[in-house]
Amino acid sequence: MNETSLLLKAYYEALYERLEAKKDLLAARVEELLTEEVEKRGFEDFD
Repeated sequence: MNETSLLLKAYYEALYERLEAKKDLLAARVEELLTEEVEKRGFEDFD
């Protein structure tokens, strides 16, 4: 594995760890944004 590949792998592992640590927060925010968008577009009874 060359130096560039090793750096990219380390970067993506760190990014994954950060996202995994905030998974619940991110999921809640996605749900909030989707709810707002559904309401804005006028869909009714959409769960």
